Amino acid sequence: MEKKILSFVVLLLASLPMMAQQVSVQPNKPETVTVYTQSEVDTPVKVSGYKDFKDFAAKNMTYPADAKAKRVMGRVKMTAVINEKGEVTKVCLVSPVYPSLDAEAVRLLESAKWVPAKKGGKSVRAEQGFYIDFMLK
Repeated sequence: MEKKILSFVVLLLASLPMMAQQVSVQPNKPETVTVYTQSEVDTPVKVSGYKDFKDFAAKNMTYPADAKAKRVMGRVKMTAVINEKGEVTKVCLVSPVYPSLDAEAVRLLESAKWVPAKKGGKSVRAEQGFYIDFMLK
């Protein structure tokens, strides 16, 4: 009886490599997404209803209380990808200043209604640089 069980286990173990070879897994091909720079598009990204992002930020900014109390000021620089639907899909802080100022800058960027860049008459993904100046009087 023990020999039969041992023979069965050996046979089973010996057949595992053959079973593994029969299964073929195709790796998922990564989706290629083109992101244009502003110099590569016909019409650049813009904020709907405003002269520019600086104008939008000035009218919609809420200076963070903690930064105001400490009199923290500076220019937050960032880049973002605006997709073909006008949605902010990727924000990168290039030059952060102070946590609450950085958060307010990202909030403003994400809350704006964007008109996507156009290339060949079609809306496309485009990366653009932005900055917001936080200044107290």
